[in-house]
Amino acid sequence: MWAKKEYGQSWEIAAALWDGPRTLPEIVDHFHSYLRLLGFFGVTGRMERRHRRMEKRIEEAVEQLIERGWVVGEERLSVTDAGRDHLRRRMRGAHRLKPVPKTQRGS
Repeated sequence: MWAKKEYGQSWEIAAALWDGPRTLPEIVDHFHSYLRLLGFFGVTGRMERRHRRMEKRIEEAVEQLIERGWVVGEERLSVTDAGRDHLRRRMRGAHRLKPVPKTQRGS
């Protein structure tokens, strides 16, 4: 059963594990790496509640990926061959997306 709110966590987790095994905190940090690109280097008091909810969703998604056979492990998690196949299919689909025409981008 998938989480009620799937925001791409499943393939994002598989992508986080693509280069090798990681612990759950390392996976959560992978999600935060995007924030660092925007200049947010730590979880502020204002972000704490949202961070906890995101952590919980990631934990639930990892459990579901384990049930589906896409991820294995206890302390250090790694993506399975089935998980890699799923991620490859998702990435192939993303490459087929067409760019948004300039007239729709809002110059």
